[in-house]
Amino acid sequence: LGKSGYPFVIDCGERKALGHPFLEGGRDLRPFEARGRDVIEEMCALREGTIEYSWRNPNEVEPRDKLAYLVPLRLGGKDLVVGISLYPDDYVELFRAATVNNLRIWIFVLASLGLFFALIYLDLTGKISALVRLIRETRLEEGVVGRIPKELSGEDELSEAARAISEIASKLVGAYEEIEAYAGETTAMNEQLMSQQEELTGLYEALSQRTSTLTSMVEAVSAVTGGMDPKGTAFSVMEGLMERFGAYGAMMGMVRDDRIEVLFLGGYESPLYEKPPSVSLSGGPRSLIGKAVLTRSVQLWDLGRFDNWYLLYDPKVQSEIAVPLIHLGRVVGVMALSFDRPWSEVKVSVQALELTAPLLGSILASAEYAEKTERLYKLLVEKLLDLSELRDYETTSHMRRTELYARKLCSALGVRGDLLEEIALYAPLHDIGKLRVPPDIVRKNGPLTPLEFEEMKRHVLYGAEIIGEAPELRVARNICLYHHENFDGSGYLGGLRGEEIPLEARIVKLIDVYDALREERPYKRAFSHEEALEIITRGDARVRPEHFDPAVLRAFLEVESAFEQIFEEHRD
Repeated sequence: LGKSGYPFVIDCGERKALGHPFLEGGRDLRPFEARGRDVIEEMCALREGTIEYSWRNPNEVEPRDKLAYLVPLRLGGKDLVVGISLYPDDYVELFRAATVNNLRIWIFVLASLGLFFALIYLDLTGKISALVRLIRETRLEEGVVGRIPKELSGEDELSEAARAISEIASKLVGAYEEIEAYAGETTAMNEQLMSQQEELTGLYEALSQRTSTLTSMVEAVSAVTGGMDPKGTAFSVMEGLMERFGAYGAMMGMVRDDRIEVLFLGGYESPLYEKPPSVSLSGGPRSLIGKAVLTRSVQLWDLGRFDNWYLLYDPKVQSEIAVPLIHLGRVVGVMALSFDRPWSEVKVSVQALELTAPLLGSILASAEYAEKTERLYKLLVEKLLDLSELRDYETTSHMRRTELYARKLCSALGVRGDLLEEIALYAPLHDIGKLRVPPDIVRKNGPLTPLEFEEMKRHVLYGAEIIGEAPELRVARNICLYHHENFDGSGYLGGLRGEEIPLEARIVKLIDVYDALREERPYKRAFSHEEALEIITRGDARVRPEHFDPAVLRAFLEVESAFEQIFEEHRD
């Protein structure tokens, strides 16, 4: 399938691969899943639907994201799952090929209809031409009866003329009846063709909706696998559904314990929707989306069929459809489309929405996983900072100031979103590597010897080792490893210069220098804000303006008064 896709068969009873290009015979799949998941266990639990995982083929070094579609099968008493796996780029190519085939089919159908009508036209034209020839052959022209010669006498001549006229009339009547019958057949055939045309139009619209939905799914999968924010991807899909189906409003929510937290709200004019509502699930469903979640099924509501399942927030809403978003057997969320017209006038393919639902469920599950991971990272940071304070290396006030400095400086630089949050979260960890430096060096009341200073400089390396190699902690690792690099290349340990130094490290560099100048240290007195500002912008024996990124320095000068306020409010 495609360049590298393939089908496979899993025996869920024995938890092994019965049919697989290179894993038959019950081999463990976990070493090939980049995150170490038990893929067979997850596939057997899901049984039917779409599953995402990160797969490393035996002949490849790097893993790649992959999609598989599963269906259950009972065969010979065995509980099997049959799957088809594809990489996203193969999926896109196959989808494009299918779209081309659909276009070819429609071109063939339209050409056939055109040929059919052309044949009907030619046949009808032939019959009319035959009638004209008949009239001309019998010379049935205006006044023909009046021009019968008066000289004709005798019964034989008159009878012969009457018979001739009678034959002509009979031929005309027969031709007329034949044309009338053919017209009736043509009318019936035309009505049948019109009915078939309406059916084909409906099929074409359904196909267009599915094609458009599949296109959105391909784009969404590409966005997620490309690193786009899962929630942002889900929002884009919902906006696309609103536009595609002409919805008056749309809503998407994530299930959290006993309530639905509304994440996306589009359209709607009611002031009740100005703040996204949180819908309770306790005590039974009180809304259509609540019913969809609790019954795990698609729910429809129409103004003509009012019931107590629906809370009418907006008086313009006349119909609505709610679809649960299920991932690995768990309802993770729900989406709803609202319309300002009755359901009978809404052209929505329920199958297309059901096709979109598993993808949105997977995206929401990814967002939920990301949130949980972020909470764990924050907990880890807090524990590391607590440990650092217990060793008397850093104070709570210093670490709190560092976070606040980072937020101000990032905002002045135009850093937004996830990067700002990560820098603010991990900036207090910049000196965490000092936990591995001997305490007598860290706490020494006096200048360090050259050997002691070399050991002290290694705290940036120790910090990076403590953080580890996880991609999710890249910003934290960069801050620890590079915050003593100078923009002019005179820093340590790597002697990096300019934009070779990650932005997050350049930001923390200035923050660290400012706070160190303001604090009293065993080897120096505390400087005032004005003195610290003078040293940073003009330099002294240890600090030079060339040490800082010029853009970061300009941003600092824009918010330097905020730095002073933060220090005074959070002084030790």
